[in-house]
Amino acid sequence: MNKENFFSEALCQPADVLPYYVSQKLAEKYPETPILEGEDISFEIEAYERDGQCDVVCVSLLHNQIKTKWKGVGKKLQRQYENAWLSIIWQEHIIDVVLMTFVNEGYRTRFHWIVAESREIAENFFRAVCDWSSETRGEILVFDEGWWEKDEELYAAVKRASFDDLILPDNLKQGIIDDFNRFLAARETYEQHGIPWKRGVLLVGPPGNGKTHTVKAIVNHLGLPCLYVKTLTSRCGAEVSLQRIFARARQIKPCLIVMEDIDALINNNTRSFFLNELDGFAENNGVLVLATTNYPKKLDPAMVNRPSRFDRKYHFGLPEKNERLKYLRTWSEKLHNDARLSEEVLLRITKQTKGFSFAYLKELVLSSLMQWVENPTKGLMDTVMTERATKLLEQMKTTDKKSAAD
Repeated sequence: MNKENFFSEALCQPADVLPYYVSQKLAEKYPETPILEGEDISFEIEAYERDGQCDVVCVSLLHNQIKTKWKGVGKKLQRQYENAWLSIIWQEHIIDVVLMTFVNEGYRTRFHWIVAESREIAENFFRAVCDWSSETRGEILVFDEGWWEKDEELYAAVKRASFDDLILPDNLKQGIIDDFNRFLAARETYEQHGIPWKRGVLLVGPPGNGKTHTVKAIVNHLGLPCLYVKTLTSRCGAEVSLQRIFARARQIKPCLIVMEDIDALINNNTRSFFLNELDGFAENNGVLVLATTNYPKKLDPAMVNRPSRFDRKYHFGLPEKNERLKYLRTWSEKLHNDARLSEEVLLRITKQTKGFSFAYLKELVLSSLMQWVENPTKGLMDTVMTERATKLLEQMKTTDKKSAAD
């Protein structure tokens, strides 16, 4: 085997032949050595290396294709092996890993071949990488463009969210908390009676009324590994993406799959495949699916009405008078003394903002505060917020009329 031209020769092979070609060449080079082959996306050798679990050196006799990814301002650059031959030191063992990325039947995939002193060492290394990759340690697993990323910032945002600072009708908030608590506590009962221990929950309602905050509060409250689905779009296709998402969930259960704006994620082309993953032959014990939608009418009845798919549905409507007053009072108490609203104005604005979502209430407070900062006079906030509420109300009516006309 000519090692210098190994990748260029292999990648010239047809996609359905390429894995066999590489296996054959490696077997010729290592005739007495077991070779472990696979394409498991949980084999995240890059992340394993970054965490210091092993030392990796690229074999210099051939050209290794390595992508460099920018992760944001102030963050370390990350590398991703596309086509590379790695020499790895792991637990005093020297292991060769060959990685090859190619498109097969329209789907982008990455194969790996692990060459070690014995099959036991190769299998133990493979298991260690996959086990480590499946764990979450202060991160949310985010699925985007066909691949998994571990997001520490999203995890930090989730940890800051709680039911304590979530303003909802008391029966709605407590109902959600009690339902999840009962479900988690009933695992043995489900198993004793042969009932699948799984749950689908759908949060429904117009935008800006607390669904996202509730999702974060639930994830924080449960403390389970969280798989956040950002998009199903990928080179592999949405069907393969769904397969990968649920396969990963079954590996690390109990866990929570979060699908915000599910009406935008699942369309007519992917609905059947999604329903099969959600409620098909595959075992989903320990998998909780939490989804949200602003437009429930866009969802197929087979998705939302059939039992064992979304067992619980919670409606998030516009805040009533008590919720609006509580929200405005909470914000007012956080402000500087000179910027706080009087009780009289609080009550008046609460009445004035009938029909406001929580998002509009937040806009009211922030825009009023920004205007007040330009002239921070005691008592001025009462006037500023009253005027801003009137303008936002007019804006809402104009927007509603335009939407109705469209």
